[in-house]
Amino acid sequence: MKIRNRYRLSRLWLAVVIILLGVLAGYLVGRESILHATDSRLKDYADSILQREDELADEVTDTLKQANASPYPPCSEDDIILLRRLTFVSRFLKEVARIQNNAFLCSATSGIAPDPIPLRKPDILLRDEIGVSMRYPLHQPAGDHAVVVVQRRSGLVLSPDVFSEFSRPPFHFVVRLFNPVTGATIPEVAQDVRTASRIPGKKIRQNDAISWTRCSDRNPMCVEASIRLADIWQSSQSLLFGYVATGSTAGILCGVTLMFAGGNGRSHTNQL
Repeated sequence: MKIRNRYRLSRLWLAVVIILLGVLAGYLVGRESILHATDSRLKDYADSILQREDELADEVTDTLKQANASPYPPCSEDDIILLRRLTFVSRFLKEVARIQNNAFLCSATSGIAPDPIPLRKPDILLRDEIGVSMRYPLHQPAGDHAVVVVQRRSGLVLSPDVFSEFSRPPFHFVVRLFNPVTGATIPEVAQDVRTASRIPGKKIRQNDAISWTRCSDRNPMCVEASIRLADIWQSSQSLLFGYVATGSTAGILCGVTLMFAGGNGRSHTNQL
């Protein structure tokens, strides 16, 4: 009788262990599945923003080319009409301006300035004499700031909502502009951005967040997309619970099967 009781106790503990292993397996599989799905979504999110960066850079380059090729005298009626046409057909620009002697003379929306407005030194100077200022103080409307791009005879003011449609919490992103000559970035960021500009993509999993760095092959622009781990688990509680429940169910079924199989194996008929 003692041997039989010990055998039943051993089978009971083994069943409990199997159930616990099922719970653990469900948790681990669920956790890795959720992280893998989040990695994929984060990469697609970064890719979509990178595509917008390329579209923006292409429009800036093309608009500067057309504005600099104006055959009209600076700020003449025909020249201002050209600037207005370029502003009207653009997707991401709020203003196209004429520059002479390192000063703004006129623009598509403001017309001719009463006095030339001296240009400030750009934050970063790219190839082809393209200068970029990240928070340039505007005269109209006064007090506002914008990203301003200048090249020779022309200046552009970028729309502040170029990337507004990509505001999708809990995902977050930062657009970076780097100097392809020196590798410096605006604003200053870690070395990873400069390194990532030479590879298709770079994923970084830290203790509290996951981030993807994607850089354009055609333009000096990068995007860092990230999500906090706390936000991942908060938004995936029900899904993770489903994985744990599935693992628990599998463990319970295996444990019950073991109990019944072991009981039948120790019946009086089988013992005889």
